[in-house]
Amino acid sequence: LEHNPDQVTDLIERTIQRQRSIGTLDLTLRELRMDSERRALGERLERAIGGPAFLRLIAANGSVFELFSILKQTSAALAEAMLTALEHNPDQVTDLIERTIQSQRSIGTLSLALRELRMDPERRALGERLERIIGVQGFWSLIIGVGGAGPMLSLLGHMSPAFRKDFLSESSHLRSADWARVLERGDFFALVRLLNQGGALLTVPTTASELQTAVADTAAAITASSSWYARNGGRIRLEALPQTPHVAQLLEVLNRTLDAVTVDGLACASVQEGANALELLCRRRADARPLLAARLWRLVPPPPAWQLEPGKDSGVLRVLLRAMAYPEFDDGDARRVFDGCAAWLTPTRIAKLDAREVAGTLWALVALAAQRGWATHLCAAPAELPTTLRTALVADLSRRAGSASRDLNEVRGRFALAGLLSLAHAPLPQLAPPAGVAFVNAATTAWWLCANQSFVFAALVLRAVAQQWPLSPADQHLFRHHLEGAARQLLELDPAATWLLQDAQGTRSAPGMPQLPQSRPQR
Repeated sequence: LEHNPDQVTDLIERTIQRQRSIGTLDLTLRELRMDSERRALGERLERAIGGPAFLRLIAANGSVFELFSILKQTSAALAEAMLTALEHNPDQVTDLIERTIQSQRSIGTLSLALRELRMDPERRALGERLERIIGVQGFWSLIIGVGGAGPMLSLLGHMSPAFRKDFLSESSHLRSADWARVLERGDFFALVRLLNQGGALLTVPTTASELQTAVADTAAAITASSSWYARNGGRIRLEALPQTPHVAQLLEVLNRTLDAVTVDGLACASVQEGANALELLCRRRADARPLLAARLWRLVPPPPAWQLEPGKDSGVLRVLLRAMAYPEFDDGDARRVFDGCAAWLTPTRIAKLDAREVAGTLWALVALAAQRGWATHLCAAPAELPTTLRTALVADLSRRAGSASRDLNEVRGRFALAGLLSLAHAPLPQLAPPAGVAFVNAATTAWWLCANQSFVFAALVLRAVAQQWPLSPADQHLFRHHLEGAARQLLELDPAATWLLQDAQGTRSAPGMPQLPQSRPQR
């Protein structure tokens, strides 16, 4: 090919004439770049084809999606050649944008390309050139023509600061009809995400007004057509936001939608949908709980028929366990769900989850045991778990402790899991802070791991820290004060969380649980 450029041209023309897909071309380039033995061959292939030829192929058979995907996977040299060619041919950029809109190609992964270019110091400037080539108006054309609120927010989060400023300024030219088109491609969760992450848009006066009109016009229809997963996930995030008029408006729309549901005819296509429907309707419709309880095994398949993928669907377990806390559900059914969740947590699946997910699911099991009265105190709750599961959890924690991690949330999950397992007096391994961070002292490590965490998570992390490295009485008092403050932020305390708070306060202690000091320490 290097000695026969006409052959390259013929191959490009033939591919164009046959309208062959180039959707996997970026994967080929990536595999060549990731293979140290073949990286040089990949670069030779890129040079043999050349930037203009790649662009001609993309312009004829692809869209902006393929452009971004290939730029993300090529060498810096080819990316620069392609961008230079685009800079000299703005009509080609316009054609790519129009082709993307006409074909209704997703732009959901464009932000990933921008992020990877910006995260690579050698190619950061190329990402900024790509932004300028597509242009502010080009990005808005793509968002209005084929995008939704989610892709828009992702793009906004990965733009360079200077380009983001121009992008936000341009939003003032959009009208409510434009925003409605964008919002209608999303669901209820995307609406909530817009309130949560779209604050920069709402600082542009005209944008805020037009966007709020669009939300008011579309929210009811979007909520009604959303999945139970999107509704319940959106509700959880919505209730955690400051209670502004916009948040109250979406909550009202959601509640009206739930009030209109005919529970007797409710059917769900999966355990994911059924679990989220159960939790959401139980929270809103106390009148419907007896019927929901009676229809439990119609809304969700009984275990072990749950088709759940570790890491992707394991949050469904926590949703189901929370729903089973309502007294309208038969104790036998609640126990069946409890046992099904515990049985799903096999060693193989546990190993595929991050430590934070494991700890969160284990706490949901402990909380249900307390809520149903199966356990009489916090140390007794883990005893409700099968011995095989407790053994698997300790073994998994030992495995994780032996591998360094730079992921702070993973390390927090390990400490929270250790704190939970310590309730059952299980032998625990020595844990370490994230890789690359030196241990200073117990208090500094505890503050660092507990920062901005929920009450339960912070209390469990602190328990593990205190067991591995002694805390001074003064530090214990300060942590108790902060845990009490975090607990006050909860809408309600379930029995297990109440026990945890009482232990932190030192007002009640389950057998074998140390109390924090009562009196203010001397300074």
